[in-house]
This record gives sequence, structure tokens and C-alpha cells, in this order.
Amino acid sequence: MIKVGILPAEDIIDILKTFETRVNKVQNEFNIIVYSTLEKSMNPPLEIESLEGFNLLNPLKINKYNLSKYDSLVFFTKAILSVSEEGLTNLFYDTSNQNTSIVSLKFLEWDIIKGQLTKELKFHAIAHLLIALLIETYPKLLPHDETKGCLMDFCNNLQDFNAMLAHRYYLCEECSQQIVENKLRDPIIKILTELRREEGYSESVLVIGSYNNEGNIRLEQIKNKLSILGYQPQFVKDIPDRYHGSRERKFLNLACQSHFIICENSFPSGHIDELKICVQCEFITCIIQETNHIATSMQAHYHTMYNFINFFCYGTRSNINRHICKHVSKNLNSCVEQAVKWAENVNKRIQEDNANINPNG
Repeated sequence: MIKVGILPAEDIIDILKTFETRVNKVQNEFNIIVYSTLEKSMNPPLEIESLEGFNLLNPLKINKYNLSKYDSLVFFTKAILSVSEEGLTNLFYDTSNQNTSIVSLKFLEWDIIKGQLTKELKFHAIAHLLIALLIETYPKLLPHDETKGCLMDFCNNLQDFNAMLAHRYYLCEECSQQIVENKLRDPIIKILTELRREEGYSESVLVIGSYNNEGNIRLEQIKNKLSILGYQPQFVKDIPDRYHGSRERKFLNLACQSHFIICENSFPSGHIDELKICVQCEFITCIIQETNHIATSMQAHYHTMYNFINFFCYGTRSNINRHICKHVSKNLNSCVEQAVKWAENVNKRIQEDNANINPNG
């Protein structure tokens, strides 16, 4: 187990204790430990140089906190954080090569996003930095200069930090792929899922399609991508039959509890009947298929008749049916990402419409 020791600034102890509790309860790979604050004499009041901070913290890491070189120590300070040799000031955080990090809370005194800096927003601002540090330190993903709203954005200004917060623990396609291929994938995904829980929606997404050969491989890839994005994907076949009823009834029960549905439609299977139920019950449904495959054309008209169903295609074939494939992505992962954005927008629109129809709930 990897220990991650945290030295808090005084006014964020409660926030870090909450982070400790939530992260530790969902996985067993990282053990978050929040210590007491450092003595005031050891905490510069105005500005801290990274090099001086690391010279102070690295010996404490081993001698005082009994952390190994592979473990981490994260120090929070209210001071301005600077790296003079790089000409950088007011950093969000800086890391050494000994798994020691310094995080400046100075940015919390600025307007990091529009609206009031609530306790909840403060928690997520700090949690974004902490999980980014974990990902940088252990799966060893490097920050990228291009701003994508990704956890691994370099964030050299508040606008970039805003974009990261607004995307809610998001990993871009390149970073997602690196996480999927890393041995720490499962605990990282579990942490991301936990940190997104109070965003106001159910995380459950029902994934349907063919369980045979190639179809099953693609379903697993969709499941991995959804997990990276913070959802809880599930297959009908993996859920126990609690009601001793028909498979149709089981599907209906699961679909009713899902935020939306993703259907991999490249290969024929029983999902053709499940799509009919989606239409009858007005479930938000993303139909995903490869450009050179289609399970059936009998339902190719759904997206023209129902605004809660849409097609998303992936692949490089040039002679695709543009009537069906108006949204084309280069690969399955980016296709899922595009479908999820559409589904979230439909959910938002439906909520707004219902609020106007039923203003009193």
C-alpha cells in the first residue's frame, strides 16, 4: 500500500479529513494520512521557495513521518509558491523527485470560478490538485500545455484552472489511455468516481450490445472509458436476477435506474429488442457503431423521430451512411466521449423543460 501523508494548512484540515475518508473507503492501494500542521516557525508566512521547502520536508518525510521513498508527502501552505531558477511564481503546486509536493493555497484568495467560494467548491478545488498529484507521481503522467479541462492540464493561470474544475475530474483521451494501461488503473478510477458523486446525477450507465467475440471486446472498452469519465457502467448480464422475472423486466428495472444508456450497435444481438423498450420508455440512449458495421437498419430512423436517441459512429471508412452517421469519431474512445457529452446535454435540457412545466415540483 502506498502512503500519502498530507501536512495541512490550519483552515483546511476539515476538508482534507473529508478527502482522506472518502478516498480511503473506496480503494486499498493509496492510504491517505492527514497529519497535524507544521509548527508556525517552519511555515513561511509570505512566500516559500520550492527548493527551500523540499530541503525542509524531505528529511521530515522519512525521519518524522516514517514514510518510504516511494510514499508521498504533500505540504499545504498559504504562502506564495515560487521557483526562482525557473522564473515562476504563484504556482498551484510543485513536486520534487522524492515524491514530495508543495501546494500553495494562495489561489483560494482569488476568484477561481464564477460565484461564491463555498466549502464544497473549496473541497473540489483542493481535491483536483491532490488527485492530479497522485496521477503525476505514480502512473507518472506528465502535465500537458494544451488546455483540455483535463486533470493533467499544466494550469499556468486561473482560466485553465477554471476549465479543469468545470470538467469535474476529467481525463482527456490521451491521459485516459495511459491510465487504462497502468497497473494503478482501478484505484484511480474508483477515486475519480467517488469524487464526482455529488455532481447531481446518478453515475450508473447501462451498456448494451453483443456479448459475442468482437462485440464483447468493444463493450469492455466502452465500460473502461465510462469508468475513466467517472461513471459506473454496468452490463445486464453482470447484475443478479433479484426479481425472478423475465429478462425484459430485468432490463427495464436497470434502465429506469440509469442516467442514460449506451448501445454498441455494430453486431446483431438481443439489444435490438432492448432499443424498442428505450423508445417506448423515452430513455436517453446513445447508439454507437463502427462505420463498416451495423446490427440492423430497421432502427436507423430512431434519431430522426426521437430527440432522446442519437447515433454516434467511429472508424475511418469513407463511404459511410451520412444519414445515420452524422457524428463520426476516429476511434471508439473518442466516440464514447462525444456520446456522453450529448447525453448530458439532453439530461440538462429535459430537467430544464420539466422545471418550466412543473415549477412547483
